[in-house]
Amino acid sequence: FKDYSISKGIFGSDWNGFSNFNFFFSSGHALRVSFNTIYLNTIFIVLGTITQIAVAILLNEIRSKWFKKVTQSIIFLPYFMSWVVVGVIALGFFDSQTGMANSVLQSVGAQPISWYTTAEVWRPLLAVFYVWKWAGYGAVIYLAVITGIDEQYYEAAVIDGAGKWQQVWYITMPCLLPTVIILMLLAIGRI
Repeated sequence: FKDYSISKGIFGSDWNGFSNFNFFFSSGHALRVSFNTIYLNTIFIVLGTITQIAVAILLNEIRSKWFKKVTQSIIFLPYFMSWVVVGVIALGFFDSQTGMANSVLQSVGAQPISWYTTAEVWRPLLAVFYVWKWAGYGAVIYLAVITGIDEQYYEAAVIDGAGKWQQVWYITMPCLLPTVIILMLLAIGRI
């Protein structure tokens, strides 16, 4: 609602009214931009949640404390990288000339792909890098919830003959549900 000027600050800047909204909706791209925003963020939230829960469950199953801590730290590391660094990593993988992906494609006899000029590959690539960057953060939160689940539930399930997957499905997942809802709401707020 403001025509922001850094020298005037937020309260000293001139009132802009609804002209930004008028520009957006009269541009002819409002529907496409809105669809892409909702579509991509739905993919990010759904794939991110599934990946974070899966990583947390797998980390919980690691019995070596040293290996668990190292793995957890490595998985959490991308969260601390800026998106610029993630972009440089993506460039290293998908550069048309020197990227690792095209080198692998050429080594198996396939034609290289111009990743940065092919629109169809951008949605999956954005999803992959977004999930990779946020997987460690969510996994640590879900792992904290999993470690807080009372062991008596699992002991009772073992006595009743439940296997590992049944324990995950009938004990771990229901106990994670409140956290899943809260993190999904926070992810929606990040949109």
